[in-house]
Amino acid sequence: MGIIRPKPKTEWTEEKIIDILNNNFLSESTTKYKINNLYVFDKTWESDYLALTKSGYLYEGEVKISRRDFKADMKKKRKHQVLEGTYQPKELDVWEKGIGKEPEKVLKPHYFFYAVPEGLIQPEEVPEYAGLVYLTETYPCWRWVKKAPILHHEKFSDEDLNLTEKFYYNMLSWRNKAIYDYK
Repeated sequence: MGIIRPKPKTEWTEEKIIDILNNNFLSESTTKYKINNLYVFDKTWESDYLALTKSGYLYEGEVKISRRDFKADMKKKRKHQVLEGTYQPKELDVWEKGIGKEPEKVLKPHYFFYAVPEGLIQPEEVPEYAGLVYLTETYPCWRWVKKAPILHHEKFSDEDLNLTEKFYYNMLSWRNKAIYDYK
């Protein structure tokens, strides 16, 4: 008889978690777009996983593979104020429209959650406005530990989010990276 060895634990990476979310989180029949590593809400706020449903709702998943990374995310003051609804929009100059000032447009997802390897973060550590998804080694690969609450009901169109331009620049970035990696 041979030696029985325990099955090796999965080595979790951000790419592996994003791949599971892309392939298993929302059904293809309800999803219009699935986007990874894109700045949609703010130039300092990168969404690891973002899904826009056909009904106009956005799900954002923040992927964490270490506790240090989770704690660092909590230091992003503006992002978390926007998510919890306490952010005060700034007055922006808009002279080109013939107006003096108007409040900045502040966008946020309808649902925000953390996606982490099972047990990395406990539900009580997650803010009230966020959900928690555990990734597992066995099918179905993920499960809600804390359901993400709805943050608002305003639906978005592609134009509201300026997705066409963002997709274009994201495509160029990936293209340039592929060319650089190939050389």
